Amino acid sequence: MLNGGLDFSVESVDADKLHDAHLLVSNFVTSYESTSCISVKIVRFADKSDFVGIVAKRQFVDPLSLCLYVCDVKLLYESGNDIIMDDLEVEYHQYVQWKDDSVWLEKQSQQLAFFQNQISLDIPALELPKCNSYYTRKNGTAVFEELCIDIPDSLSDLLRSVASDLQISLKSIILSAYMVILGQYAESTDFIVGIHCSSQRYVETKDIVGSFENWMPFHMDFSDSPGLGTFLARCEEHLKKIQSNHDVPYSKLKKMLGESQTFKAAFEVYGHAVDEYSLPALTSRLLRMVLGLEEGHSKPLELSGVSLFPIGHEPMVDWCEDDLRLVGVLSPVLKLGFRYNTEMFESTMIERMSVHFIRVLTTFIEAYHHKSNQIIRVLDINILAPDETERLLTSFNDNKLDIPEDIRASCIHHLVEKQVLATPDAIAMEYEGTKLTYKQLDERANQLANFLLLIGVQHESPIPVLLHRGTNLLISWLAVLKAGAAIMPMDPAFPSERIKLMVGDGESTILITESLCQPKTSFFDGHTSKLICIFWNMDSYRVISCD
Repeated sequence: MLNGGLDFSVESVDADKLHDAHLLVSNFVTSYESTSCISVKIVRFADKSDFVGIVAKRQFVDPLSLCLYVCDVKLLYESGNDIIMDDLEVEYHQYVQWKDDSVWLEKQSQQLAFFQNQISLDIPALELPKCNSYYTRKNGTAVFEELCIDIPDSLSDLLRSVASDLQISLKSIILSAYMVILGQYAESTDFIVGIHCSSQRYVETKDIVGSFENWMPFHMDFSDSPGLGTFLARCEEHLKKIQSNHDVPYSKLKKMLGESQTFKAAFEVYGHAVDEYSLPALTSRLLRMVLGLEEGHSKPLELSGVSLFPIGHEPMVDWCEDDLRLVGVLSPVLKLGFRYNTEMFESTMIERMSVHFIRVLTTFIEAYHHKSNQIIRVLDINILAPDETERLLTSFNDNKLDIPEDIRASCIHHLVEKQVLATPDAIAMEYEGTKLTYKQLDERANQLANFLLLIGVQHESPIPVLLHRGTNLLISWLAVLKAGAAIMPMDPAFPSERIKLMVGDGESTILITESLCQPKTSFFDGHTSKLICIFWNMDSYRVISCD
């Protein structure tokens, strides 16, 4: 089963306690840096029972091959020493050599031309909302988690029925729903996702352990908002074309697409182990374990005295560069889940996405049964549940407060002055370790307000305030109000031309800013009218007059 083209290593240690065994195997998995395709750690207890940990590098062993490997281990274990496995007709190194054959290379060239005709370089990159906008993924640094999607058996049965009636594959329906979700979250209708394809379908390779998978670009443009029936048919047709042109190496496709089109999202859903891949029936359950879809499964897989279960860590070291992936097994039981980069996405967002995904699948079924699958447009699909819609449209906008009349009739700076009389030593604000009491805040605002009046601030005249967030920003706003003027807030992130336009339109003669913003105010050097710039520097300010 394991041939000359692959490395295999086994390490055996002794342990007295189950806790020690778990710790040894967990450390083995998390620190796995071996060049071996598959590494095994066997922990033997004092009672002669064994605990086995298996880790595979996905560059060398794909999920289906790992499942085949475990199935063969099961066969050997059950038979003891009474079985001799036949030599393989084709070994993995021969498969690799076959892919370098001139006929195979010509086939790859034709398939590459297909993708070059299908995909242009100006397709926008898929940009999903992420929790850390400054995060940049580096090779080998991403941490992934899996979230199983709760698909009721009744929904699974209805999806299979709809697929049969429409004469399209269940995989196409799942993929279509995934594209809708990605489009709505990214607010895009034209993007690329990575589609997982397996060469294990070839008769010659079905018994070999190795890497027979590939990732292909799946481009879908639904900006014309087709009806659901048309959209499903498009996905089905394009998926078939992708699967018939899946032999182009990912490295060549990546070079063609460029770095900007690296797959941000991917789709890895497997069909029936026996019918589609000619693998043992046990593969389906094993595959669900490998993909992390057995979360919460109370009963481990029993193999003639061996209990098989995930050990709490990702069992395969992955190599694709996506940050979000829909993984799943279609048969005999429909199991789906999201695999996501925890540095990019929060678990709460992925949980919401799973609920919305089920909502889209339900919409597909309802549209089919109501004969409206060509009437409902794909861009009109509402992924929100009724309670979410109510919360967004009503609850979040229910901001009415019962404010006493005396407070409603007061200005903000007057309310601050009242609070000074009530609690002068209470903390009014805190920013990056700097604290101001109400008394200190009021005194500093009064100082600046008096100075503004001294230099001739007019009643209700706009005063631009160009400051970064901090204590001086609040002091300046209060001072402008106390001086009877109007605040013109300006963000330091604004372009210089926009700041110049705002100051000019407001006919301002005074600007409150700080030294950090001086590059944005360089245009004042040639200002033709009188402009007084008040520059904050820590807790004090200086005045520059531009004539």
